[in-house]
Amino acid sequence: MRVSKIGLWLAGVYLIVAIFILIRGLTCSGMFCGLSILIPIMPWPFLVEMLPTTFQNLFLDSTIGVFVLVFLNTIIVYLVGLGISSIISKNKNSPSQNIISNQ
Repeated sequence: MRVSKIGLWLAGVYLIVAIFILIRGLTCSGMFCGLSILIPIMPWPFLVEMLPTTFQNLFLDSTIGVFVLVFLNTIIVYLVGLGISSIISKNKNSPSQNIISNQ
């Protein structure tokens, strides 16, 4: 199994930004500070809403649950980067592109 440099780079950038937003959202004091926590975990609040109340409380009301959702998003971002790098490597090795460049 190969490691994607693009995937690691994208996942690292996402993780840094997400942790910064989470720390800011957890430490600020004021109205609507907690709404910034929804940004790094964005698709999951809508999906968790369909689960029973016990799971909603586990993922959305606890700090550990929020970090688990950020970890899931990091894996998804890495997989997107892996897909991008595989598309790039297929295009580099494509014989049709070599024919075009030789003309």
